[in-house]
Amino acid sequence: MSVNITTSTQPYLPNQAMTERQPYLRNLGVAELVAAQAAATPNAIAATARGESITYAELDK
Repeated sequence: MSVNITTSTQPYLPNQAMTERQPYLRNLGVAELVAAQAAATPNAIAATARGESITYAELDK
């Protein structure tokens, strides 16, 4: 099974979307990173697959 994470024909390059550098938190796991992103942007789309989307708040439950 494959999951497309972008709908554009152009590849998503995260560094193009960033406006300023952020420190890389090496001591945090995925769950902690998701929780931090959910606190900062709870209604932002975290993932999309098969036409369905989930927000960071939903993912953090």
